[in-house]
Amino acid sequence: MKKKRITMSVIGMQEGEPTFQLICQAYLTQTAGGLKLHWDQPLEGEEGHDAVTLSVSEDSLMMQRHGQMEMTLVFRPKTRYEGLISTPAGIMDVAVFPTYIHTDAQAEHGHISLRYQLELDRQLTGIHSLEVKYIADNHAAGRAQA
Repeated sequence: MKKKRITMSVIGMQEGEPTFQLICQAYLTQTAGGLKLHWDQPLEGEEGHDAVTLSVSEDSLMMQRHGQMEMTLVFRPKTRYEGLISTPAGIMDVAVFPTYIHTDAQAEHGHISLRYQLELDRQLTGIHSLEVKYIADNHAAGRAQA
């Protein structure tokens, strides 16, 4: 399917404290098993960005990041996922265990809420959360004219 332009908000938190907030233009593509959101994530304290894809299916979320930081994280209820993160400083072990997943992801608008435990190099870093909200640009324009 053709990419659909969307406006989205992404908020990341650790232990209830905001770690980043991003409002940006992004793209949505529908797939046979769900949909994918694609956006550029600015690098902290540097120029440039990493490409991020969040795949939403009926039973899981998968986040892939490519660029200066390379990683794939899979969030599935009651399932611990282990992988690697490649950073300029080296490669680290990563593990995530979701404690809450809510998705209301449709072609015109959506909301994704995720809470999870994060371990880096086998050390628990705490409870993290991610809130994603989006609306198709053509949907937003139609609502403004009504």
